[in-house]
Amino acid sequence: YSPEMRVRAWRSCIRIFDAIYEDGDYGFYACRMQEMYRELAVVYCKLNDAEHALSALEKRAEFAIMFDTSAGYPHTSPLVNRQKYDPSDTTKNYAHNDSHAVLQGLKNKLYDFIRHDARFEAIIEKLKAVAK
Repeated sequence: YSPEMRVRAWRSCIRIFDAIYEDGDYGFYACRMQEMYRELAVVYCKLNDAEHALSALEKRAEFAIMFDTSAGYPHTSPLVNRQKYDPSDTTKNYAHNDSHAVLQGLKNKLYDFIRHDARFEAIIEKLKAVAK
């Protein structure tokens, strides 16, 4: 895919998840949203589009923090309102949390052109507060 088509594809995937979790109750899928915004940020970085890259990274951090800090809850969005999100029902094969993984990923030189932007620095600080 061309970079522009990749942006469209990732935006479509994000819209699908936003439609399913219209109340913002992403639960486990907050980690998937974080991953989709990572891919979107990468494409924008390759296009040298600082504004959109930073916006995608802000959303990525938001979803990583949401995933790491949620204590669980019953879903309220109509398509999933018979389900409950309980983090203790999930497993992973690594010790760190998503916020830590995002922080590590942001060390990639791909982000060098926005690294000293105040928004990028704010993302780092928000993630540091939650990273384990």
